[in-house]
Amino acid sequence: MKISFKIDPETLHLVHRIVLDKCQKIVSTDRPCKKSMHVELWEIFSKKCISYNVNPNGKDRNISLRYHLASEMYELLLTEINHSSLGVYERNKLDILKNKIHPLL
Repeated sequence: MKISFKIDPETLHLVHRIVLDKCQKIVSTDRPCKKSMHVELWEIFSKKCISYNVNPNGKDRNISLRYHLASEMYELLLTEINHSSLGVYERNKLDILKNKIHPLL
């Protein structure tokens, strides 16, 4: 089962950065399956970011994720939304995305 939603370019780059930070942890306490899902999410968002940077028209991008990846992304957003390095605007963008994904699950 796939879940599709639209994401604006700013949120796309923000989520890409968060997933990248999660993948680059040196000491990982996560299970290997979670690490694998984070890497898979990173690959998906990297491709979308590259395609946007090639043609930056400002339009929303359509993201299609399998159910388990969408669920993991939702959990990741729940944990990272209160990170101290994020500003108010970034937290608001992540909260909007979280609220967009939740009804689809």
